[in-house]
Amino acid sequence: KEVYEIVSKINAAMSYRRNKRFHAPEKIRFKYTKYSIPNGLKKVERRRGEWYIVSPYKLLISEGLYYLIGYDEKMKKILNFRVDRIKDVELIGGERDGKDEFQAIDMESYLSEHFSMHHGKKEHVTIRAANRFLDAFVDRFGKINAVYSVADDEYFVVKTNVAVSNQ
Repeated sequence: KEVYEIVSKINAAMSYRRNKRFHAPEKIRFKYTKYSIPNGLKKVERRRGEWYIVSPYKLLISEGLYYLIGYDEKMKKILNFRVDRIKDVELIGGERDGKDEFQAIDMESYLSEHFSMHHGKKEHVTIRAANRFLDAFVDRFGKINAVYSVADDEYFVVKTNVAVSNQ
């Protein structure tokens, strides 16, 4: 339910007819979370709880997950955000930034590069990785079909099934 409410707010921000006061797409702000492994797999706020100010351009679904493609005001570039990691969304008005950057994207190539999944023989694997990659692993393998554990202060281990391919 929470994801659908967030999607609704993002759609409203991208709409040209949200209300009589503001007749153009507008910026949003939100808190963005990541996973932390000490004391169990938990979500914590990124950027130390700082607000993300984003000009939203596109919502899409990939493998059952909603993503927002938008221009991040702080990073000054187009980024992808997992909608289930967004919280406390607010529409803040203001003209969107990053229009030229978004229009320059070849959407077919972009989606293929950023959201494609690869196929291959399924195998059970154990992977050791640096803690900074934990979000990417949770994004790819989820929380239900993978077991995460702390290896040491700098690394974690994940045990899961993967489709092994050249990619």
